[in-house]
Amino acid sequence: MNVTAKKSDVKNDEFRMEFSSVSTLFLAEILGVTSDAVTRLSRAGIIKQNGKARGKYDLFDAVNAYLDHLRKTKGSDVAMRLTLARAKKLELENDKRENDLVKKSDAAEVFGAASMLWKGIADGLPKRIASRLAKIENPDEARLILREVLDGMYYEFEKGLDLR
Repeated sequence: MNVTAKKSDVKNDEFRMEFSSVSTLFLAEILGVTSDAVTRLSRAGIIKQNGKARGKYDLFDAVNAYLDHLRKTKGSDVAMRLTLARAKKLELENDKRENDLVKKSDAAEVFGAASMLWKGIADGLPKRIASRLAKIENPDEARLILREVLDGMYYEFEKGLDLR
């Protein structure tokens, strides 16, 4: 994807994309159509050039206008769904970049694995402390033993997560 960039900070050599002035080719690539199709959409008044230069468009206005057009005309249902899916994918990619998001299914899988690990550690608790607690008469001593065992469980759990 060839993007025309504008220097914004000469000292730091950073580049910034001018979303209010994207080329026909770039817009076509975003919409998943040919540059000829973008030109036809412009001639039909569906999307409008930005008025600053010939063949330049405001990206956000053009994408929204195109999606509205697809919804209104119902066009090819498959093409509309494909374009909407592309727009959703682009939105999700931007969200991921901004918020470092993960899929719910991935989070659920990790949480499930962690829960099973904790359950496995907790299941061994009675076997480890039953004989020690049976000999104790002082409740404070029992609390100390339980605290020691629970702290050890957390260490085992953390070690089992393999947090590299």
